[in-house]
Amino acid sequence: MNILSGKQNKIIAILILVLLIAVFYKKSSSTSQTFNYKFEPMKIDIGVKKKTEKSIARFKLLNFDDQEISIERVTPGCHCTVIRWSKDPIKKNSFTIIEVEYDNKNPGFFSQKTKVFIKNDITENEIIIKGRVID
Repeated sequence: MNILSGKQNKIIAILILVLLIAVFYKKSSSTSQTFNYKFEPMKIDIGVKKKTEKSIARFKLLNFDDQEISIERVTPGCHCTVIRWSKDPIKKNSFTIIEVEYDNKNPGFFSQKTKVFIKNDITENEIIIKGRVID
């Protein structure tokens, strides 16, 4: 003799499925978090540069978190920038420098965004270099 009806069995099966999905989602998303860090500054205006001069901006990434953080990857907005950064972990209350160099071959105004991803962090960070190139 079946104590539960067919409808009740379906409801229980759905509830078990939802519970399993919730547990799996919790486990898969537990590796991402938010850390306590800051970019100084977020945007740099390098002003007017000649085509023969270098356009370089240096951004400081400060770690205020209780644990070390690492830059996982840096994605330039175009092929007109070269990005340099340390692969070493950034200790608590310490910093690293991210250097963005713009290729001055084309005269005119420019504004280039660079995305910085911190390992296991869910935040998408954007730093900007802007200026003007003259002949």
